[in-house]
Amino acid sequence: MNKIAIIGFTNLYQMPYMKYYTDLFDKKKTNYEVIYWNRFDIDEKNEFKSNNTFRFDLSLEDDSSISNKLKAFLKYRKFLKNHI
Repeated sequence: MNKIAIIGFTNLYQMPYMKYYTDLFDKKKTNYEVIYWNRFDIDEKNEFKSNNTFRFDLSLEDDSSISNKLKAFLKYRKFLKNHI
């Protein structure tokens, strides 16, 4: 069985095409998972009909240093690997 995961690297409100793709999957009655990074510590409403939605909570400002961004990305990478 094939599995589909939609992976986002920021908050949902900053990914306008996410809803487009999830609507396509919902229309075709395709099972999928959504994994995204809650970079701005926002409690967003989840409107997806996915089997599972996974949120990685780690605040990271855009003006953070490169080393802080890299450390945060490596933590997100580990989170992704655990869910894929």
